[in-house]
Amino acid sequence: MNSNEPPEKSQPQSAQHFRLSVRIFAGLVCFIITVGCLEIGLRLWSFAMNTDITRLKDDTYRRLYSPEELRWTEPPLSLQANPCVRRNLGGMRWDPRFGFASKILDKACAKDLFKSGETKVVLLGGSTMDSALAPNYLTTIDHYAFGGDASVVSINLAESGARLSNMLARFLYEVIELRPNVTVFLVGPLEFTSIQYGGLPADDFYWTAGVSRRVHHPMMFFLDKAIEESKLAQVLLIQTGIYPSARRTGKKIDLTLVDEAVDYYFRTQENIEAICEHYAIKCIFILQPNILVQSHLNARDRLIVQVDLKNFPQDQEITGRGFALLKKGRDGNHLLDPSGLFEGVPDAYFDVVHLTKVGNALLGKYIHDAVLQSVRKDEIRPLQH
Repeated sequence: MNSNEPPEKSQPQSAQHFRLSVRIFAGLVCFIITVGCLEIGLRLWSFAMNTDITRLKDDTYRRLYSPEELRWTEPPLSLQANPCVRRNLGGMRWDPRFGFASKILDKACAKDLFKSGETKVVLLGGSTMDSALAPNYLTTIDHYAFGGDASVVSINLAESGARLSNMLARFLYEVIELRPNVTVFLVGPLEFTSIQYGGLPADDFYWTAGVSRRVHHPMMFFLDKAIEESKLAQVLLIQTGIYPSARRTGKKIDLTLVDEAVDYYFRTQENIEAICEHYAIKCIFILQPNILVQSHLNARDRLIVQVDLKNFPQDQEITGRGFALLKKGRDGNHLLDPSGLFEGVPDAYFDVVHLTKVGNALLGKYIHDAVLQSVRKDEIRPLQH
């Protein structure tokens, strides 16, 4: 018998294979279209959810800032007031001592600069002290503080995400040898950021939010980055709790961790105070103003708080508890508190921590007065409580 299958029998089988291939292809196309539509829809929804705060920022720039103050440049004009510091805009920007490090200090330049001033000041803090949302140097805290005082020269080494322990490391390795008269530490909210992302009370924020995973579990880090690019993946994997992202917020937080973070803060401040005394540097610790702990809020302020609490449901509770403990001081270590200056002042904040030109001007003047008071050897009055 002829083992070859007759043509009339092989054709229907080929047709079946073809129809199956068409169905698979059609299914894949439908799947891709469905996923694409969901991704686009979620991106539009996310954009709509953030529209209020985006409009608020745009409106603030339009109403309050002059064309010269709005002139964005690259590198930022803010560095014109910080000539001995340049930005590192590429790579991981991680220093094993300081944590996140986007600023590179030219020490020779800094020492020459400090020869030109009667009072030499170094500013340390997070993105608020760095005036992160100021388009250029004209509306930065340091410009408002010392731009009109020729007797003071300053260098701003504030970094995004820096808590006091990060500032201590930078103080040890870069600031002390400059021999400033005064170092100002702007502190507060960033002491509690790590715990909001599931980290330990003494951990660095960026370490908690990604660097630790990049070092110890690099494949999970790159998976985090991939998920971050897709709104649908974030909803399906992170919001459901299926994937343990290092950047997930909104988890229930044990408030005793706030107390531990405060303990760590005061141990760090005590060490800094001892170092400052040894090197005859006046060190000033200022509690960063925060809209979450203010009493008098207008409609704009309430919107800022509402947007923040969508992402960080316990933020007000954590900040209120932490700030109350910081204001009490401990073992002779106190902080200055300028928050009263912000009560009832409109347009002072962009968000719960970052300041507009109005807020920067208030805080800048406060810092200027605190610096002059310290160099005149007047006693800096601790917080009243």
